[in-house]
Amino acid sequence: MIGVAGISAENLVTDFSRETAALREKMMSVSASSFILADSGKFGMVDRARVSVGKNTNILSAKFPEPALTSALETASISFVSAADS
Repeated sequence: MIGVAGISAENLVTDFSRETAALREKMMSVSASSFILADSGKFGMVDRARVSVGKNTNILSAKFPEPALTSALETASISFVSAADS
C-alpha cells in the first residue's frame, strides 16, 4: 500500500519528486497487486512527477471521485474501491 500526492484525470497518479515516483513504481512492479491509499483531497491534485502504475492497481478512498476522474481511471485499468463499498 502506497500513498501519492495527487490523482487527476489529466495525469492520473503523481507524486512530489521523480525519486519518490520511481520508488513507488518499483514497489508496484514487484507486487502482484498494488493499492494506493488516498483521501478525497488528493482528487484533482497534480504534483511534479507522474507515477506509472502497473497491472492490478487499486485506489482506496472513503469517497468516490468525480465522473471525469472515475472515467480516466477506468480507461487506464485502475480500479477504485471506496470505503463506502464495505
